[in-house]
Order: sequence, then structure tokens, then C-alpha cells
Amino acid sequence: EVLADGEEALQRRADKSRRDDDDLCKEYRGRLVGMLDQIERIVSSSDGPSENEIVGAISESHLELEVLCLRRDLAAVKLEAAASAGKRDEMRHTVTELHKQLLGEANLKRRNNRGASLMFQ
Repeated sequence: EVLADGEEALQRRADKSRRDDDDLCKEYRGRLVGMLDQIERIVSSSDGPSENEIVGAISESHLELEVLCLRRDLAAVKLEAAASAGKRDEMRHTVTELHKQLLGEANLKRRNNRGASLMFQ
């Protein structure tokens, strides 16, 4: 339930605005970390159901357990994907900046070579 609500909120937010990938990755990561923390608190809370009650409820439906595990795995994979996308974008930006610098240096060298050759003619 917690994950489903979070996924819906993230999907609505992503559909409403088309921000750059970095912001979207950061938001996904933040929301997913929050959801995982919330789940951990629910499971470990003394006010909530006991571990035996949780195990009993889960054992009644093997499919519910499988879905819970898959959602947790999905959340972990989404965190990894968001981190990888952020690193990828950072690397692309760095490569673009280095390429611009290289072109600038090459153009400067050409201008200097042309100027020197005109002076000697």
C-alpha cells in the first residue's frame, strides 16, 4: 500500500512536469528511500503487528509475500537506476565541456598559425 501510493505520486509528478533527468532521478531516489524507511518503521514498530502476526498474515497468501519482495527489489533497482542515470548525465556533461574546450583550443591554434604565416609573407 505504501509503495503503491508512492509509485502513483511519482508517476503523476513525472507526467505533470518534464524536468531534466537529474531532478527526476533525485526525486525518485528521495521518495523511494522515504518509502523504504517507512516500511522498515512499520515492520519494526512496537505499536504495529508483531512479527508472528506479520508472518502469519503473509503465510496465508504466498502471492502477497512475493509481491512485497518484488516491490522491495524494484525499489532497490530504481535507486540504482537513478544513481546510474545521474552519473551518466554528469559524465555526458563533462565530455561535452571537454569537447568544447578542445574545439576552442584547436580554433585558437589555427588562428595563431594563420596569423604567423601572414606575417612572414
